[in-house]
Amino acid sequence: MTSCPTNVGTGMRASVHIALPKLTRGGSDKKAKDICKPLGLSVRGLGGEHTPIGADGTVDISPSKRFCISEAEVVIALYRGIKLVKEAEDNAQLFDVQETLKKVRELKKTSQCIGIQVFDETWFLSLNAKQQQNVLQCANSGIQNPESQVGV
Repeated sequence: MTSCPTNVGTGMRASVHIALPKLTRGGSDKKAKDICKPLGLSVRGLGGEHTPIGADGTVDISPSKRFCISEAEVVIALYRGIKLVKEAEDNAQLFDVQETLKKVRELKKTSQCIGIQVFDETWFLSLNAKQQQNVLQCANSGIQNPESQVGV
């Protein structure tokens, strides 16, 4: 039996695999790490240190501090931190509005996709941020697959 020196005192590392698609948009875990670090949490790929995050944004999160603390303290830190990370994920935007609008404008020139062709930017910009995110979630299929006929 072996243990990493950072686990001395507990002999354990508690972690949670959690999907954070908004905080890992574009395949980067930088936003997730920026949120987790002040909470005393580490973000890793699904295979451990120096491995990539999951394709769906799933990451491995564990408390950074494990040296000379009790197992209960490790689990409490993880629970409290995950709760705050989940709130940050829920409040984050899944789509970058300006980036997506730029892509839709370009696709309107070439795509025959009905969803893209009828997309009304003026109407879209009149919506609040939550409504915009909901519309983009519906339209994302056509944006990602502009060769489709319907695209929603």
